[in-house]
Amino acid sequence: MTEIIVPSIVYIIILLVLIFAIFMASFGFNIIFYTTEPIIDNPVSKLCIYHKIKSKNNPIGETVWQKILLMFFYNTILSFPVVLTVIYILNPSTVNTNPVSGLSGFDICFIVALLVSGGLLLTLRLIANPTHKGIDFLNKQIIIKRRFFGSIPRIKEIKDIIFSFLSTLFVGTGLYLVLRFCADYLSSNTFQHFFKSYIPTMSLPYLFLYIVAYFEVLFITTTIGELILEKCEPIVQDDVSIIEKYTPYFQE
Repeated sequence: MTEIIVPSIVYIIILLVLIFAIFMASFGFNIIFYTTEPIIDNPVSKLCIYHKIKSKNNPIGETVWQKILLMFFYNTILSFPVVLTVIYILNPSTVNTNPVSGLSGFDICFIVALLVSGGLLLTLRLIANPTHKGIDFLNKQIIIKRRFFGSIPRIKEIKDIIFSFLSTLFVGTGLYLVLRFCADYLSSNTFQHFFKSYIPTMSLPYLFLYIVAYFEVLFITTTIGELILEKCEPIVQDDVSIIEKYTPYFQE
């Protein structure tokens, strides 16, 4: 009788510990989500906002250079989650090491992420701000910016889509990294495997060169984006003194 009771008590204790661990994990993910959401939402919202240009009729507006510098600042903030997201999508564990250059799978994914992140942020900025005019070359064979023919509610829907897409993507990537971190620790009782998988192995001079080159390209793409929007005239333009952060249309 004692032999039956003792294992039963042990199983009950183990079950209670597991239930408590699951509860704490769920509570922890909830804290992570609601803590990081405002940090992510604020710079993401800036992609969806276009403030009025400063002029005689609008003296409190922004100059083009103010727009460029502000968007470069927010693009710099967004670069970190964008690069991580692209690396997550590429999955470094499935990319082979280059035998010639010696670049690891993560190094290759990191370089690819730097190559596409600036263009991705530029594209999302242009999509989130439909314009009165368009820019194209070679008889509309090469389209830089397409003229928008929809309604104002449709524009707000587009902004919602961009806002929700980026916010969800970034939070999902963050949760993936947390889960991967926990799984690697439970499988090896050490954090070394996780950090080895997500830290570049290239030499510091090359790493510094790639990062500096990325921010130079990011500044160029940011400048191009703001000049395109200035020329094409976004349909929805907000007043700097009234709108400071994009509010999703479905919350209005």
